[in-house]
Amino acid sequence: MMNMYPALPEFGLAAREWTVEYLFFISHYSFFIVLVSFFRNLHINHRTTGDDVLSVLPLSSKWEEKWQLNYDKRELHFIQKTVSNMETIKTYENFPLGVVIQSSLVSLGIYGLGFFIMFRVGMALAWLYLLYILVLEYRLIRYDCINCYYWGRTCGFGKGRLSGLFFPKGEAANFCRKEMAWKDLIPDILVSLIPFVAGIVLLIVQFSWAVLIALAVLVVLTTSGNNYIRGTLTCKHCKQRELGCPAEQLFNKKK
Repeated sequence: MMNMYPALPEFGLAAREWTVEYLFFISHYSFFIVLVSFFRNLHINHRTTGDDVLSVLPLSSKWEEKWQLNYDKRELHFIQKTVSNMETIKTYENFPLGVVIQSSLVSLGIYGLGFFIMFRVGMALAWLYLLYILVLEYRLIRYDCINCYYWGRTCGFGKGRLSGLFFPKGEAANFCRKEMAWKDLIPDILVSLIPFVAGIVLLIVQFSWAVLIALAVLVVLTTSGNNYIRGTLTCKHCKQRELGCPAEQLFNKKK
């Protein structure tokens, strides 16, 4: 039977080549539009409205105009919401008891899980780990909390009250004068890092579901738990942060 479509393969090849060229052109054109928009936006004042953006930034279609206007409205809403949140954030003379309980539970959870993992390694190492934690807590309450605004008050971690019970008040200027570097955080990091490394070794030597679950919860509390406590419940409501906090200055230091 005679082939009725002898040119079909050639046509298909040409169609594929045309499609590739068309997509290549569209992608480069879109990239060019985005690039031009980006550089033009660098010259637009932050208080510019959606209409002002459209007047200084020529767009190629009605769809792009609508997209740009919606984007600008969302950006303006985000800025307004951020400013509103900054205005409504309050600081505490004494933190609510609920905040103290939550922050204490996270800390005790990390300590407890670390002790459990180290106990699986050996009883002596577990007690040494616990002694290490007690030394860190004593150093904090004895030498740092006495100079803090919350000495004798209820801070977000409850340690201001403890420091006021056992140690005399220090000088507030000493707290603000102190400078912190990243190396100063190493002792606190080791509280989670030591049992984490020990737990990994235990899993390699002899797998245990209890150790695996303890490791997983330890990681969650150390990362997400601490981030929630410090980022949401304590630091942004701290009075000492307004007066001057070395830790806050370290974490917010401009690169």
